[in-house]
Amino acid sequence: MHKSISPKSGRAPDAAPRWIQVQAGAIRPEDLLRRSRRVALAKRLSVLYRSRALFSVRMRHWIASCERNAGFQCPPQYAQACFGRRLLLQVSPGSIGAELPDWLTDGQTRLHTSDYFFCGAPIAELTRPLGNTAVFKEIEELFAARFDFRATPTYGRMLKQIETGNPPSRRRTKLASRAELDRYFENVLRLVESIRANGVVGHSESAGLFVPDREIGVAIAGNGALVKLPGAQHRCAIASMLGCTRIPVEIRMVHTSRVRAQLESGRRSLLEALEGVFDEAAARYTVR
Repeated sequence: MHKSISPKSGRAPDAAPRWIQVQAGAIRPEDLLRRSRRVALAKRLSVLYRSRALFSVRMRHWIASCERNAGFQCPPQYAQACFGRRLLLQVSPGSIGAELPDWLTDGQTRLHTSDYFFCGAPIAELTRPLGNTAVFKEIEELFAARFDFRATPTYGRMLKQIETGNPPSRRRTKLASRAELDRYFENVLRLVESIRANGVVGHSESAGLFVPDREIGVAIAGNGALVKLPGAQHRCAIASMLGCTRIPVEIRMVHTSRVRAQLESGRRSLLEALEGVFDEAAARYTVR
């Protein structure tokens, strides 16, 4: 794998991880408020980045900063405005084997990994296997119980949490009663039936079906692997359990070393190199 060397430190960004996961219970209200403001600002400014020239100029700064600090830069909304459907792929669920945690910290800064398009941090060392997540295990139990969710260990465990005054959370919502817990699982069952009947559909194909507010987000790691970004755990787990042959995803993060590798292979500019990363991912992962 290509490693880009920081001009100040002489250290390759992938040499030693400096980011660690922030556990769910340690996320502060000010973290959520700061993130909400950042996302709102990015949405307002994204229209400016329909200009390829502006994106290209800013990209030099973003890439240099990521490489210098092994960090994260550029709201994904800017890339979406610039590249649109070029970021969309149809891939096999099996091609995504790991996911990034949502919140990370380096001891000073806290950030949400869904909020940055360029990354110089060691993605591979920050991931966890997709099958090890609580939601994936929950879906496995649901299938094993023939969709009788009250018979699953997860349901029993979550119900006990409610009864002891420590309600669990799913989809950023606390489930504070048995009725809310049942409603959550009933919604999961409806999603299973939607995917069984229609597959995992993207926004352009939704036609009023059960579709959330955005596509499944993926990162392209330094070795070219696809890594799932936070969110869409239920869709990915259900698609895997149902044996779906393909799912729609959107590239929402790119490791800077992939851009540098494309540049060194003959691309004339950083913008062309980034588009080369998209082409490489499409050739490697697209399922027709």
